[in-house]
Amino acid sequence: MNVAGLTKFVGTGVLAVSGQTLGLDLDGKFKGGLIKLNARGAGDVVNTQPGQGSNAKIFLTPSFDTLQLDGKLLGQRISFNVSTSTD
Repeated sequence: MNVAGLTKFVGTGVLAVSGQTLGLDLDGKFKGGLIKLNARGAGDVVNTQPGQGSNAKIFLTPSFDTLQLDGKLLGQRISFNVSTSTD
């Protein structure tokens, strides 16, 4: 994915946790060298369960090799950092 020149992101996402797939509405922007997304539970994402009770901030590097999530998923507070690199 080439994010050069993009400043705003809008779309949907899917989060798989404990055998469930949750639908999320995503919106955010590219700022300060990071992609900053707001994720909110959504009931209208195809082939997912409603992600109601979910509200989180997601930070990604432009190369998608590091992800940080901070917020609530299904009403439970969660925070983590993960490397998505295959190296």
